[in-house]
Amino acid sequence: MNKISAQLLNNKIGIIPHDTVPGIVAIMNEDNAIKINKIKKRDHNKGFIILIPNLTFLNSLTQNISKETQKIIATHWPGPLTIIFKKKPSISS
Repeated sequence: MNKISAQLLNNKIGIIPHDTVPGIVAIMNEDNAIKINKIKKRDHNKGFIILIPNLTFLNSLTQNISKETQKIIATHWPGPLTIIFKKKPSISS
């Protein structure tokens, strides 16, 4: 993992093991999104799954988190939780 971390910090793409299928990972930016879409031969209009390490990072990406969603986060996170958020306008599509 140290080797992959170093590669990611140098704006490279990595592949990591996961419980179901290997994951393609990168630091979140538009150039890496383009690279991943090319690697996967994927439609550029599809979104990405973003792993959220903490609430500060979550708040930097999202807008208008409802009180109900905040309660769900407080109860079940960290843990296996999937929530779809509306991104901030400053985040590239």
